[in-house]
Amino acid sequence: MDEPGGPAAARLDAWLDEDAPFGDLTTDLLAIADVPGRITFAARDAMVLAGAVEAAALLRRAGAHPQDVRPRGTPLAAGETFLVAEGPAGALHRAWKVAQTLVEHTSGIATRARRLVDAAGPGVVVACTRKSVPGAKALGVDAVRAGGAVMHRLGL
Repeated sequence: MDEPGGPAAARLDAWLDEDAPFGDLTTDLLAIADVPGRITFAARDAMVLAGAVEAAALLRRAGAHPQDVRPRGTPLAAGETFLVAEGPAGALHRAWKVAQTLVEHTSGIATRARRLVDAAGPGVVVACTRKSVPGAKALGVDAVRAGGAVMHRLGL
């Protein structure tokens, strides 16, 4: 990651702008940008959490106030809350889809890495490939580590 605990502002802005470069149509049409709101993120299925710190950073960058952020690598049961944020509805709507998608993808990697680590058993190192979708390496590496695996030849 670019800074302790999460990505740099430029990366957060790029992620937000990629999703909604012209603002959020729902927020505009309903005229709710300044209405106070609350968003809760919970696991759909049992999973190993990854990406919640970055999701919280996205919400903060958009103008919301995240709280109750669970750390990466946390095993979650279905329905278990891992992030809550409050703030203007406009800020919450701006960040929620990017944050949700980021957590879904990275937690998917972490969950599957954990399954491999558990199946391999004690004393066996599970090393994952450094290949990644362009622009997503830092997230993928963090997710692999959240699942208890290591990266193979990352330092090349």
